[in-house]
Amino acid sequence: MEDNKSILTIVLVTTEYVTEDFFDGGLSNYVHRAALGLKKLGHKPIVFVLSHENEDVFIHKGIEVHRFRVYTGIFFEIFNSRKYNDSLFRFWNWITFGKLYHSTIQVLMSWQLREKLKQIEHPISLVQYPNCAALGLFHLKNVPKVTRISGYLPQWNDAYGLKRTLDIWLMEKQEDLANKLSDALFCPSKLNAITIEKIVRKNVEVIETPFIIETESLNYSIYKEYLEGKQYLLFFGTIGIMKGCGLIAEIIYSLLAFKENLFFVFVGKDKDYMGFQGKSTMDKIRENAGENKDRVIHFDRLTHDYLYPIVANANAVVLPSRIDNFPNTCIEAMGHKRIVIGTNGTSFEQLIEDGVSGFLCENDNSQDLLRVIKEVLNLTEKKRLEIGEKAYQRIQDLQPEKVINQLVDFYRQTIDDFHSKY
Repeated sequence: MEDNKSILTIVLVTTEYVTEDFFDGGLSNYVHRAALGLKKLGHKPIVFVLSHENEDVFIHKGIEVHRFRVYTGIFFEIFNSRKYNDSLFRFWNWITFGKLYHSTIQVLMSWQLREKLKQIEHPISLVQYPNCAALGLFHLKNVPKVTRISGYLPQWNDAYGLKRTLDIWLMEKQEDLANKLSDALFCPSKLNAITIEKIVRKNVEVIETPFIIETESLNYSIYKEYLEGKQYLLFFGTIGIMKGCGLIAEIIYSLLAFKENLFFVFVGKDKDYMGFQGKSTMDKIRENAGENKDRVIHFDRLTHDYLYPIVANANAVVLPSRIDNFPNTCIEAMGHKRIVIGTNGTSFEQLIEDGVSGFLCENDNSQDLLRVIKEVLNLTEKKRLEIGEKAYQRIQDLQPEKVINQLVDFYRQTIDDFHSKY
């Protein structure tokens, strides 16, 4: 713990958090681990999370958490017209034919968030925003801000094949502007840091994601009831095209036919509903599995106490993302000494040395994915344990004692640079 004079009050803004029913994983887990790491060092982290329900303030595992909602009437509070509340927003939505809905909501979120931050009683040392949703577009005048880059929206939109409507174009430009207005930027992925540096023309620091197993106790009930004694491959995270589940769908029949006692387990939210000619991703995977569909098992999102026993007993973890950002799923699997099969050119190579601490396949290539999976399934037990141990050793570089100290140094430099200008 640092001395009191050096204690920082850091506001961590996020669109999702582990306390919320709708959290999807990566960002929420990162913010939670960063907050715990900062608290352990004696600092005061405060989490602000977007809420669809209420605006509670509560303590979770020693961390102060504020929920904030988006009220469409907030746009017109600028003109002291609060009595009109949502009606003026509906009028705006009507005259624009609903074609600027999402980009307008992003502006409202950032504006309202700034007003909420003004109400914090503690002096704020620094605010950390995610790049998503351009939440840092509006900000407090006298407080430095940093932005953590977890992806680049145009790349994600391209990968999804989204047509550039005016609304989507404005959302992308809002995010770019918020990044440019940030006092400093950082990113866990070297690959994404290079991309963003070219766009915003400013330095992007690389600070990898901290990893701790914060679960105090494990619950083996789901594992024991459904998976104990089974040989299985595992995918966990958001189930969809972007995470490579379409590639798994392409090879699922051949894979399960290759090894008759093998199961494929999926844990996570099936996000791409109607993504395959009216079928969800999981429906498409089951359909393609044919007579082997009973060896495809799906659980919805699980908390870590239920999830980790499933991860720890998987033959291998298959994460064939088409685009990613230093994925938490890969970190968690390697932290449990599991062999991870990831994709080259998507930040997995920053974590995995191919054939040494895991395996990499070609991006967006289902046949190469199948080849690598078969190679892993044919490994001797000795080789499997050896690779798992190497994976675990790589994740030791992400211990909070190292990563959070690096993050705090980054905060302090940003604070010093900010105040030296004023």
